[in-house]
Amino acid sequence: MTKTPDNTNTRQPPQEACFICGNTNWQLLYKAQDFLYDLDGDFYLYECPECGLVSTQPKLSNEEMQKYYPEDYIAYPVAVADEKTWHQRANRQRGVRRRCDFAIRESGMATGKVLDVGCATGVFLKGMRDRDWQAYGIEPSDYAANYAKEQLKLNVTHDYLKPDSYEANQFDLITLWDVFEHLPNPEETLQIIHKILKPGGVLLLTLPNSQSWDRHIFKQAWAGWDTPRHYFTYNEKCLTQLLERHGFSFKKLKSFTNRHGSMVYSVNFWLKSKNAPEKRRKSIEKFLNSYFFRALSYPYFIFADAINRSAGMTVTYVKKQDNPEFR
Repeated sequence: MTKTPDNTNTRQPPQEACFICGNTNWQLLYKAQDFLYDLDGDFYLYECPECGLVSTQPKLSNEEMQKYYPEDYIAYPVAVADEKTWHQRANRQRGVRRRCDFAIRESGMATGKVLDVGCATGVFLKGMRDRDWQAYGIEPSDYAANYAKEQLKLNVTHDYLKPDSYEANQFDLITLWDVFEHLPNPEETLQIIHKILKPGGVLLLTLPNSQSWDRHIFKQAWAGWDTPRHYFTYNEKCLTQLLERHGFSFKKLKSFTNRHGSMVYSVNFWLKSKNAPEKRRKSIEKFLNSYFFRALSYPYFIFADAINRSAGMTVTYVKKQDNPEFR
């Protein structure tokens, strides 16, 4: 049975030093909650004033976290062909195509071997397989992993990434699409990734940007916090500092996320925080999804992208060719 967190004494800053810069003085940002599913539990967001890393407190165990990942979790989409309407199928197909094309361009290879860590239902992997890549995935959700294996016939392992999951120097490309912020022990994961990625191989990370304008506009209701599922929230500076320490070099940063979708969620969460009735929230959501609002907000997203203030970021790193410390 999933344990409900006891929040009677959780307004405590992280007891450990920041694992990126070593600072021990954390600043309280906000009290937060699970706005996505309205599950119980009070949580607190603390920021490192030195590097900008944001830590969610208290940290839940894997067992405690399970209830916050139901089968209808937004990261577990069905296959594109299983969408109900042609419009949904067209939008999803365009999104998958863009993501696959971007990953292939960043890899610098026409074909190769890709591992998607936290692959969910495998939609991205199917796109890569259709482009003649050897596609592998690893996914801790039983539901999502089984969907990928049974419905899409993909080579997906139901597990967390572990030191013995794969052989060394095996993959040309490793991707974590909206996954890195969900990791309770990111340094352990980076050590494994460095081991199994070929020298000169490419690592792609897509994750929320704690420097975004949306974070300051929506405060504790910003969708990028996704409390408590996101253990940490990063900016480009602290993320690159962490990756370089683990044997990777920075290549490129690009806003490559569902910027509009993130804003819609953030507005909805903000309205929830103000106890707005559901009917009003749905009415506003309908307006936000209109073509009129999409056109109206487009300049905001373009400008935010240009100065790295978008809600999300995709960062490309390359495994350094010769770094014996991380072999």
